[in-house]
Amino acid sequence: MDTSKEYVKMCEKAVEIQEYCRDNINKLRPSYIYDNLLNVVCLIIWCPKSLRKKLGQISNEHIVSIEENNDKGVYLEEGTTGTFYWLPRQGQLQDIYYTDKIKERFGTSKEVHIILSINIFLRENSVYVNLLNSMEQIWLAFIMKEKFNKVWDKDNWK
Repeated sequence: MDTSKEYVKMCEKAVEIQEYCRDNINKLRPSYIYDNLLNVVCLIIWCPKSLRKKLGQISNEHIVSIEENNDKGVYLEEGTTGTFYWLPRQGQLQDIYYTDKIKERFGTSKEVHIILSINIFLRENSVYVNLLNSMEQIWLAFIMKEKFNKVWDKDNWK
């Protein structure tokens, strides 16, 4: 899983991806997030009532730092926005791409369609793709290009 500063920046600036997360958070847990306030990469998990009671928290989401040198545990209060950025895993990005609409249109399995689509993208955008440093960055670039017609320029999606 890419937790580099470059990927965090790419995700933060991918407004459409952050909106997707807000609209689908219940089916995305567990997920990696970047906490802009604490400056740490965290894992957001669903917190059952029994654990909430033990931890003394009221939120049904629990956020745990995954960084050894930043040992902090925080919880997401209801209505909190603006300090967390979703860092989608490769599989989550593939799920964004392979929708029921694509399944109906092409009639291929998820795996076959994803392999064919990403191969075409890699071939047609080899110079651009060579600037990216992880599979998550490549998949995010693919999603942003295919769904929103945007390309990463090292600062923003344009």
